Amino acid sequence: MLLDVAAAIEYLKTRGEVDAEAIGVVGASVGGNLAYVASGAFPQLNTAVSMSPNASPSGDALLGRDVPSFSPRSVLFMSDEAETSDAQALAVNVAQPVDIRIYERTTAHGVELLEDPEVKPDIRDWLTANLPLVSGE
Repeated sequence: MLLDVAAAIEYLKTRGEVDAEAIGVVGASVGGNLAYVASGAFPQLNTAVSMSPNASPSGDALLGRDVPSFSPRSVLFMSDEAETSDAQALAVNVAQPVDIRIYERTTAHGVELLEDPEVKPDIRDWLTANLPLVSGE
């Protein structure tokens, strides 16, 4: 899966409409773990959003343990109240900026979190704050 992220980054860098200096990744569930790992595996990623990650997945790949010089940074973790401990457990490994948003009125996993009216604006605000975009983009 991490190779898919690497290929996506390389593809985006070939696109004229994409600023190769402003690439982020958003993932949910297993993709939330992948976004977390990608933040520490690919220096060219500026930021990540990890929705409903799992702090105890089977295998080390979704925790970054098999990534040389793994150093996650700039991650927004999002979860419902039931999965708070997973987000907190992963967040302690992340260099600033790092934030955890818990949606207490929502019982949802992964992309189901998007049904909470606060989630999309929170994602937008995080990406706006952590991607080096030109003013007005």
